[in-house]
Amino acid sequence: MVESLPAPLLELVRRANEGNKEAIQAIENIARDILDQDDQRFYRVCEKLAPVLLRLEVRKVIESQPRYLPLPPQLSQFERDPVFLAARPVGRFWYRFDMYTLDDEGLEVVRTPRHFSRHAIFHYLDSVVRIPDVELHLEVPLSYRVGELVGWLSALATSQRDDAQAGMVMLSALVAPLLVTPAVHQSQATLPAGRRRAGRK
Repeated sequence: MVESLPAPLLELVRRANEGNKEAIQAIENIARDILDQDDQRFYRVCEKLAPVLLRLEVRKVIESQPRYLPLPPQLSQFERDPVFLAARPVGRFWYRFDMYTLDDEGLEVVRTPRHFSRHAIFHYLDSVVRIPDVELHLEVPLSYRVGELVGWLSALATSQRDDAQAGMVMLSALVAPLLVTPAVHQSQATLPAGRRRAGRK
């Protein structure tokens, strides 16, 4: 999508990705300005700008050097997975995103902190781990889904720590059955005595 942007805007994107503050501000201004455009054009531009703005916001999360909840033992295989690590700040951003909404007139974004029940937390975790859309489920790696949810739960922990910890238990229960367990090769010496005897002629 980004490649179809006009050349000047692509240059802005390139500079913003390099951390140029003026370019970042310019893109944010463009995002605000398109609110005045007609709906069709608005959605076309949003479709192109959304990935760019998401990257910028995620970069802000990374630069803030947030802390993340430790993984339970059942999910320890993800600890060094680069896809998992890259997804954590994305999840943290989505939590922050959930804290904002449009005002009643739909003209201004306002902060409206939310409290998530454990039922709502489980429903969200389940919908991301087991994505209902089959094609999307196959396209998004499990390590990315887990990373995004760990990031989201880590952000939740700032205001609902016990619920976030409970969410990690839920996440582990949802993900563990999806993990591939290496086959256990049993040698003759490690088989139960009864099975060794049964194998004799």
